[in-house]
Amino acid sequence: MTHSKNLTPTFALMKKLSPLIQCNDLDTYEKKFGYGNFDVMCKQQEGEKTIFGDEEIDFSSSTLRELANNLYDYFYEGYEVWIRETPEIVNGETKMSEDSMRYAIALEADNIDEDEAILSCRIVSGWLVLSAVYDATVKQRRKFYISLGMNHHFKENGIFSIGPNSDDWFRLRNDEVENLTKQKVLKFTINHPKNSSCSHCEKKQNTMKEKLKEYREKETEENYFQIQEMLEKLNSIKDHITKSEFNEKMKTFSELNSYFSERYEKYISLEEEYENALEEDVTLYKCNLCKKITCELMYEKRVCYDCKHNLFDSIAKEKNYDLEI
Repeated sequence: MTHSKNLTPTFALMKKLSPLIQCNDLDTYEKKFGYGNFDVMCKQQEGEKTIFGDEEIDFSSSTLRELANNLYDYFYEGYEVWIRETPEIVNGETKMSEDSMRYAIALEADNIDEDEAILSCRIVSGWLVLSAVYDATVKQRRKFYISLGMNHHFKENGIFSIGPNSDDWFRLRNDEVENLTKQKVLKFTINHPKNSSCSHCEKKQNTMKEKLKEYREKETEENYFQIQEMLEKLNSIKDHITKSEFNEKMKTFSELNSYFSERYEKYISLEEEYENALEEDVTLYKCNLCKKITCELMYEKRVCYDCKHNLFDSIAKEKNYDLEI
């Protein structure tokens, strides 16, 4: 199985042969011009034997249609497929006319299309040499499919869709830009600042400190004295009111006392939380782009997520991708 490679020679050859035969027109082409006769060599790119035995397999004076199943398997197993027109005489000139190259490229592109692969193409000593690329970038696939009129990879509005799920196009574009973002971030130097303060932690501590101050000044002491005054007043009038009236007032007092007790417990809890925050040992990071120091999670421990998204957007813009993030 061939992996992503420099396909510049492929697209240069396809441009030279333009306009190419569209895959949907292959049947029409074959009815008009026939299937042709070709010599085909399948060579293992790594020069190793595979499940088929030899590192090189030859087919003489055959049609590419009748070899379709064989070539599909050889492409998948990493073979390069060398194709030439069968010479009219033994040891005749090795050549491929431009029409034959257009036909072979379109036919083999259609042959491996179910795996969402594209072809790498080049000319070597008169042979057309093809191999399958199974992890081409989205940009490479789009360019290849457009050249051969493989419109089933596009929705009606022209949006590229790889595979049966049209939403895969957005996923694949996001994945590609995400990988490029990660590669760029990995080039940055990790920066763990020492003896630095985190603005996020400081903001959190200051907020807690303000709440504590508010509870202490406006709630705690004030409420304590208010409750004490109410209790003293109830005791002073106890002998001057009926038992039912006293019980009713005590009920009100108990509810208010319970409310203020809860608030006091909350104050104590907040005070403990604040003290723990002051003593907390946190890992600090320094963003390699905006230089902000923070204890928050960093992307690859190198950049803050705001900068990550900005970097992601800039790479998408460079590639002219309108991404749905």
